[in-house]
Amino acid sequence: MTDLFDKNGYATETHVVTVYSFDPITGEFLQAYNVRIMAGTGIPGATTLTPPPAVKAGFARVFSGGKWGNVEDLRGTTVYSTEDASASNVTYLGKIAAGFVVVAPSSPFDSWNGKKWVTDTAARQSFDIAQAEAQRQLLLDKADEIMRDWRDELALGAISDSDRAKLVAWLDYKKQLKALDTTQSPPLVWPDEPEA
Repeated sequence: MTDLFDKNGYATETHVVTVYSFDPITGEFLQAYNVRIMAGTGIPGATTLTPPPAVKAGFARVFSGGKWGNVEDLRGTTVYSTEDASASNVTYLGKIAAGFVVVAPSSPFDSWNGKKWVTDTAARQSFDIAQAEAQRQLLLDKADEIMRDWRDELALGAISDSDRAKLVAWLDYKKQLKALDTTQSPPLVWPDEPEA
């Protein structure tokens, strides 16, 4: 085949050849196809007459520096930023970019220490306490809503014995909620709601 091209890569006569195309930016093999080369012209851009190597699992065939090679292909792999633990997918050829790892953080409170994810226990505890306080407030608000009519009836002296017993049970429930120590390590045990 080389006698059909001169030293500058121009065809010495018109003929059909198989060329191997590659991405002009990444060099990744795209396809092989036949093309008619006119005498005095060369092969199309981003192609070569050299066939690529056999497909190798986990690698892409890349043409670079005038020859084919295998480059690691991790496209589609989920990676995590060591800066902020955000997830993204690999869209490039080659090794994973600096600042990213394939190991997922185990919680939103993890930070990368250079070798592994480490959980910031103080941040996690602050979050858990804030969540517990928010839950307590929701439960207290619900209790107040349930007791509102009974309190009015009590103030007017028109409450039944049955409703008075329910009111006392709900007031006791509120005391239990307020007495809970939300700084305890989870799981926090919430008191059972009385019947409405």
